[in-house]
Amino acid sequence: MTIIKFTLIIPVFQTASILQLFINSLSETLSYYSQIIFINDGSGANISSMLNSFKHSNHSNADITIIEHLQSKGCAASINEAIKIIDPSCDYVVFLDSDLILQKNWQDMIVDDFCDNKVGIVGGMLLYPQTGGVQCCGITFQNATGYHLHLNARPVDVEQLGKFEIQTTVFAFCAIRYDAIRATGYLDESYFNGYEDWDYQFRVRSNGFTAITDTRIQHFHWEKSNGIHRNYNRKSNLGRFWLKHSSEVQDDLCHFIKNGLKQHDICENNIYNLIDLCESRSISQVLRSFLLSDEGIQINEKDTLASFCDKHQTIWLPEIMNSHAFKKQTPYLFLCDHYIRLLDNKYWWMLRHHYNSHDLIIDTYGNVLLFSTLQDSFWPGTKIR
Repeated sequence: MTIIKFTLIIPVFQTASILQLFINSLSETLSYYSQIIFINDGSGANISSMLNSFKHSNHSNADITIIEHLQSKGCAASINEAIKIIDPSCDYVVFLDSDLILQKNWQDMIVDDFCDNKVGIVGGMLLYPQTGGVQCCGITFQNATGYHLHLNARPVDVEQLGKFEIQTTVFAFCAIRYDAIRATGYLDESYFNGYEDWDYQFRVRSNGFTAITDTRIQHFHWEKSNGIHRNYNRKSNLGRFWLKHSSEVQDDLCHFIKNGLKQHDICENNIYNLIDLCESRSISQVLRSFLLSDEGIQINEKDTLASFCDKHQTIWLPEIMNSHAFKKQTPYLFLCDHYIRLLDNKYWWMLRHHYNSHDLIIDTYGNVLLFSTLQDSFWPGTKIR
């Protein structure tokens, strides 16, 4: 019987309370022998003490190494140090953020996914602990912009997609076949705390491997381990990524939207009135063209109200649509940057649903949903006075 071995690489730039939640979940969910490499990237003596305490506790199925940095060197350099000491007998390498709360059976699912020899990268579905909504289940691209696919969607809706191919995901949780890492080499350290993970996965895929999201794999992710200077280096990191990979990136947002439309019962005669609320005007043009050419949907009327939407603020439909718009018998198709901007429309929906309750929303993160599903989120809102 073949013994499968994992190597877990975990950069740590973290607070003690969040790290403890991660360590607890890691202890409770390990089901395969694992080499665990922590890189304490300048988090201080308190974090070092916690990691050493974990190392010396009873872990019969783990070999734990701790690399210490007195000052932060960043994610790419930290991971490269760990790659140098991966056990040569390793099968799968998993990159983990130290602010995850891991759920059970994730290693079993990774083993199952890698039964397909073409698969070199496996990502999961990361969820916000605050809301339970989707934080990331892969990256979708359109017009030289990357979006976290299905951001804030309900996990139950995304689960229906099962496993699907992506171009890249995030290293917060990412499993890569060790053969693919040997073929690809080290991370590019000219990136500093941002987009080195996208770059590396594009390099892995250039060696003939595919990347998938497995929606069965679900973890909570606090997003509290970004490291130093992340925002300052964002522009240069992104510029470097596009300079290297612009010819390889495929626009695939419409592909995911088409799959989303298949999950919904399109209205009886397939006719909609399109309401364009997108501040991202170049993306809007792409999505409008896609919807106008889609055989499953017919657009009756088109109205662009994006000029009334500003700076990611809440969109109040009674304020920007005419006073009788709610009486339209034809369902609306709202096109927006992100659907959560429509959450403050309890009053409008109270009027609207008497005339038609089949309005659709499509956003630039690949979400497709009925407007009616928002009604569970209208109350209590987030207002504080």
